[in-house]
Amino acid sequence: MKNPLILLAASCGCALLALGICGQGHTDQALYLGLGLLGLAAVGAVVAILWMLGSLLMGSGK
Repeated sequence: MKNPLILLAASCGCALLALGICGQGHTDQALYLGLGLLGLAAVGAVVAILWMLGSLLMGSGK
């Protein structure tokens, strides 16, 4: 994957899906699935942001 914005967009979509599952689910299983997806989205967003910051710092050093 060459573009961190794709990862960031996927993470945002995953977070929206997770919030939808948590909001509609009335069982513990739906809540745990939603929270798991939300955690995955958070990790993806942090990786994408660090990737963009690293690209900026590496690009400015040239």
